[in-house]
Amino acid sequence: MILQTAIDARALGELLDQSPRMRMALHRILTNLLLQHSQLVWSDQADTNELVQALRRQADPDVGRLWAETLKALERSGRMRTLRPGLDLTTGQACDSDPLASELADALDLVVVSSSVLDKKGLGATGYGQMPGEPELAALEAVDSCDSVRKVRALHAGGGFPSGTDRETVWRTVMLPLARASREVTLFDRYLLERFGQGSYRANHVSWLIERLDQACAPNSTVRLLCALNDSHERGTIGSDFEREVIRAPLKNMTVKLVMAPWKAGHGDRGAHNRHLRFSCGMGLAIEEGFDRFGSARISGPDGFALNPLTTADALTRRCDLEEYVTGHPDRAEYVFL
Repeated sequence: MILQTAIDARALGELLDQSPRMRMALHRILTNLLLQHSQLVWSDQADTNELVQALRRQADPDVGRLWAETLKALERSGRMRTLRPGLDLTTGQACDSDPLASELADALDLVVVSSSVLDKKGLGATGYGQMPGEPELAALEAVDSCDSVRKVRALHAGGGFPSGTDRETVWRTVMLPLARASREVTLFDRYLLERFGQGSYRANHVSWLIERLDQACAPNSTVRLLCALNDSHERGTIGSDFEREVIRAPLKNMTVKLVMAPWKAGHGDRGAHNRHLRFSCGMGLAIEEGFDRFGSARISGPDGFALNPLTTADALTRRCDLEEYVTGHPDRAEYVFL
């Protein structure tokens, strides 16, 4: 659902041999890929500087404006990251090593490279390809049709998964890449714990999600669960009940924050019905069905599990606004699990 993407600045330098029209078209292809499907990864500050210098050498104000808008949008959405300050290794230098330097190979899905890098690795004929244990490499003119981009676009266009799909498939293909790239995850679902505390009901879907997120997220991450506080919930015991019956196993990497608020008729759009997952890597998922579809090993319900990616800062901001109904409610209940 998200591609960890790096750019060898030399790939932009090759565009100087193209006509202005073709050059601009290729810049648009790359910036659209970054905005729609990627988190832009720098190896260190020197890597950033190389790309900026390559863009300045384009000597085209339209290209400059396009990239300024793109980088600003990525930064606003939290979709740029630096692997390690002081790494002293640019993407271009990493690509020149054979095999690809492990610092980048382990962190990336896609690297936009120069034709000389592809030729050296025997991938020049197709314009893209992948060596064992390495991210996919693609020339700028071929990046729109490379395997990793086609796969992520198919996921975005698919709209969800049919009934009977293994829930691990949904996790592995959609949620896991986003979780690995994030330090904070917010799950918003009015009905998440609607029946919790009633009879023998167990929120297996919540337990499964917490377990998977704890395995995937980096140490010191936070997962926020925002949902309705019903009349049947006992404020004094729901925290201990949740820890015992839902979390079940000790948390290894993350803190879980459960925030519940009364959700009664008359709140209009503030008491939103639709669900979402929002990741701090700058992407989210709008969910149509409830997360209880993950209560068993295979997706239940005749209509399966439908989702739509949230990739723009505006879309994510709107979800943040919805979350404030719970986080800012004067009668909310909050519980923290370490």
